[in-house]
Amino acid sequence: MTDERGGLPPLVRTRRRALCAHRAASKRRKVMHRLLRQSLILAALLAAPAPAGAQAVEQAQADVEIAPLPIDPEVTIGQLPNGLTYYIRKNGEPERRVELRLVVKAGSLQEDDDQRGLAHFLEHMAFNGTKNFEKQELIRYLESIGMRFGADLNASTSYDHTVYQLTVPTDAEGALETAFRILDDWARGITLDPEEIEAERGVVLSEWRARLGVGTRVRVRTDSVLLGVSRYLDRHPIGLPERIQTATRDQIARYYRDWYRPDLMAVVVVGDIDKAQVESLIRKHFGNLQAPRRKRQREEYTIPTHEEVRVAIVTDPELTGSTVELIQKFRPAPINSVERIRDGIVQTIYAGILNDRLREIATRSNAPFLGASTDFDSYVGGMSVQRVVRVMTRDDALIEGFRAALIEVERIAQHGVTAEELDRRKKLLESQYRQALITRSKIPSASYAADYVTHFVTGWTPASVEAMVSLSRALLKGITEEDVAELARRWKSRENLVVVALVPEKEGVQPPTAEALLGVLDDVSGSLLAAEMGDTIATGSIELMAALPTPGAVIEERFIREVGITEWKFANGARVLLKPTDFTPDQVLVTGYGWGGTSVLDDERLRDAVLARSMPAVSGLGSLRSNDLRKAVVGKLLSIGVDIGAYTQSVSGRSTVRDLETFLQLLHLHFVAPRIDEDAIQAWKKRQVAAIEGRAASPEAHFADTLRAVMSQNHPRTRPLTAADVEALDPHRALEVYRERFADPGGFTFVFVGSFEPDSIRPLVERYIGGLPAGQGSRGWRDNGVRPPSGVIEKVFRFGREPRARIAIVFHGPYAHSDDDQIALGALARLLSTRLRDRLREALGGTYTVDVRSELHSVPERIYAVQITFDAAPDRVEEMQRAVFEEIERLRNGGPTEEEIAQLREEVSRELELALKSNSFWLRLITTHDQMERPLAELANYREHTAGRVTAKLVHEMSRRYLDSRRYVRVTQLPAE
Repeated sequence: MTDERGGLPPLVRTRRRALCAHRAASKRRKVMHRLLRQSLILAALLAAPAPAGAQAVEQAQADVEIAPLPIDPEVTIGQLPNGLTYYIRKNGEPERRVELRLVVKAGSLQEDDDQRGLAHFLEHMAFNGTKNFEKQELIRYLESIGMRFGADLNASTSYDHTVYQLTVPTDAEGALETAFRILDDWARGITLDPEEIEAERGVVLSEWRARLGVGTRVRVRTDSVLLGVSRYLDRHPIGLPERIQTATRDQIARYYRDWYRPDLMAVVVVGDIDKAQVESLIRKHFGNLQAPRRKRQREEYTIPTHEEVRVAIVTDPELTGSTVELIQKFRPAPINSVERIRDGIVQTIYAGILNDRLREIATRSNAPFLGASTDFDSYVGGMSVQRVVRVMTRDDALIEGFRAALIEVERIAQHGVTAEELDRRKKLLESQYRQALITRSKIPSASYAADYVTHFVTGWTPASVEAMVSLSRALLKGITEEDVAELARRWKSRENLVVVALVPEKEGVQPPTAEALLGVLDDVSGSLLAAEMGDTIATGSIELMAALPTPGAVIEERFIREVGITEWKFANGARVLLKPTDFTPDQVLVTGYGWGGTSVLDDERLRDAVLARSMPAVSGLGSLRSNDLRKAVVGKLLSIGVDIGAYTQSVSGRSTVRDLETFLQLLHLHFVAPRIDEDAIQAWKKRQVAAIEGRAASPEAHFADTLRAVMSQNHPRTRPLTAADVEALDPHRALEVYRERFADPGGFTFVFVGSFEPDSIRPLVERYIGGLPAGQGSRGWRDNGVRPPSGVIEKVFRFGREPRARIAIVFHGPYAHSDDDQIALGALARLLSTRLRDRLREALGGTYTVDVRSELHSVPERIYAVQITFDAAPDRVEEMQRAVFEEIERLRNGGPTEEEIAQLREEVSRELELALKSNSFWLRLITTHDQMERPLAELANYREHTAGRVTAKLVHEMSRRYLDSRRYVRVTQLPAE
């Protein structure tokens, strides 16, 4: 795969981007260690010097005396005589696993003119035959020890480097030694068999085709403005389709010979290993790796600077909304310097403050934009970027919205930020630093491996968490309001400034002119503004609850010893399940569900649930608006939200142990204190209408909507929301729906999983859950007759510009409520996924990925679904679909082989080995089991029970029962004619 990080416009990101702290809320955060990187690693990649803070930098250097940061002593970094670099770290998170990486400091920038796309093509060939592993033998071996292609075996090619990724169990006999043979083969033993090149050509073209769409079209049209005349402009990693179609073995081999050499390579090994053994294996496998006699010079490339403001205006019929970005490219301070780290902290604070102000404006009914934000990012050629503002507007208000957002930047430039705003942001960072120290023992090996890849590629020092926190805290103390405000002034130099406007191409929408966009810059930079934005900056402390609720009594208690779960039942009817763990320090996950959802609403009230489920997020709780709620929990590491689904209403979130009382206060308020903020609701409506109108242009949305309509037989309760529906929503009716769904805590079961002991949190649970007032809300769900169609239904429609087809095939029907059905259906989906990958991708070269997933639903009826989804070239759709049904029929007739079953068992066992040490997995497992009314004691020995039940006979029976050629839906989307 290619590593092409970016959005619209697509500013290419590095892997380190994933560690930036202002993205701390991202779902990708697996450990709180990532939160620390907000100020440190973001800075290391992005920041430019800030002269105004020079004294603070010098003072911090004097106080901390770790500039530059030292390399973490727990990692061994060495170099072989041939120039190959290696990194070794022992780490037991997770146990019995090791992460291996082969890093080659060469990517698409190193391609010759006749090789465009061949760095990526070579990466594909590494999985299609090497010295010690013929074609699919490598993948088959790894799957035999429980690893999966994609999750545990993968690779990526970027502009300047290529990374091969391998995860293996350390307790599988010979696995570590075999893993080194694989790395060795990748380094020098890829066979590049001509037949395999020909077979893989279609796969690479399928990956290129899968990326086609509005995002790629926008990138092509904005690259020339953002990248200028540079090597980056014509060396995109995916390459040129015409070059991929005609590439020869000699051209690929030349790239392999020139750039895969020891002085440009690193081997990274992190995991539950013996460091001396690993170092011996590195020397054994790579010590005799020879460089070519004549080394090609590896050039460093950059992008040109410019003094004039550049403008790109892009229109496209598949754009789903109007957006304008003001982007400034800049060269950051030297890597590993204290200035760079400090600048990153300042950038994080500035972005948080400005985003708070912009968010507050966006919640007004007369907001001039739908949403606006700022951020900082790494770019290419040694440059970084500041998105001075990114503004989403109605199609007819782009200039107005752009001006309004940029005015808030200028307001900070002229008047600075308040001491309270700065203090809030510092508190948040301090909380994240504290959490990083608490959770540092649980940093996964994959995170360390990513750090060492980054060190080899960029030089950024992989310091210890303790060292980074120490320096960061010292620097944070000296940051002033003026340091933050300086970032709002930099754009006015006009250096390396780019304006990008994206506008849907549709009737009645006129894109802005370059003159109009540039006029906004002139107008705003020359304006004199008032110091304050009305009531957007809150002052003083904010309390969540004026009076605490009276605790409720636990009237029944039991301990499910087999699985370590405590159950409490309260006088108000609420039920609580508690599973203490030691998996992740200082983490508590919570979910609560009650039956009913939208199923109990009449058709005329169904749409009200759309606003009802968003009511707390939009309007706030109690006496506090949503923006005030955010300020009230500043420095707290928690999140919470509610949902009203088809058959359940739920509340869920996460917290640290330290912040659990605040979390439970918010949970309590979600039940007893919903509110209406008319102004914020009107702004929300405008955003929803814009999203719905934009959705009409999206091929992906059309595909999803069509599939849903067919699967539900166009049932009126499943039709998509329209703009007219949103306009007609009444806040008071929505509030009534919300209160009905959350009125009765007696209909709720709450599940707690994480770092606590039941007795230690019992007083909090008694007060905030047991103290919920008993209500009279309806319990249970209602069957509204939504069912999939019977027989075979096939739907073909056309939509979209690109030569790309999408296909979904869904088998469905009733299932027996048994362990065998649940376990076998998941195994069946895995097996079918592997077979279809081998047939559609490897044998036919007709698609890049095939997704097979299974679902079981217990309400309103016990039904299953097995969905197969893939892309293909339009002229190969029939061929690909025919191949799918041939593989299904082969499985139904012959069943799986014993080898396939052994592989499935090992795969399931290895995945559960890790999953059962995850709080989030246990939360889902307990909740799902409870909803299906299964005894929780069954969860004991879940791994052995699940993997051990997978047999060839059972999977064969399930394939005949659940892959019924007389009952399926097939939806095919072809490009518009």
